[in-house]
Amino acid sequence: MSKIGVLIKGRRIFLGCSQMRIAKHLGHTSPQFISNIERGLCGCPIPMAKRIAKFLVIGRYEFLTAMWSDFFDNFNKKWKPETIFPRRKSVTKRKQIKRQKRAKRIRKSRNLWNQSKAKKTGLDFDQRERLKKK
Repeated sequence: MSKIGVLIKGRRIFLGCSQMRIAKHLGHTSPQFISNIERGLCGCPIPMAKRIAKFLVIGRYEFLTAMWSDFFDNFNKKWKPETIFPRRKSVTKRKQIKRQKRAKRIRKSRNLWNQSKAKKTGLDFDQRERLKKK
């Protein structure tokens, strides 16, 4: 919940106003606008801010502090240092799958090559490796 939403809802309940009454005062036909602000789904539009504050008898300083606080909270969530200066991304899923398939093909071809060598020499790959080391 946003700070401005908590402030508006608290003041509205304290004064005994409904969301519909505030919405009609602001020229809206539905209380959904006020509900969205109170739940933090959307911000309070600046042109409406003064009218809302005046209707709910909220001080300018208190109202603006809540609005700026919400603004900076959202700003910090959306504009993290990683989004401004992105780190090199890890391999995407598609590239990872492509690499795995390629590695599988290479392993398969190596196995086929090893099997053909084993047939020609009569030795397994492991046995040939042991002979090379000696």
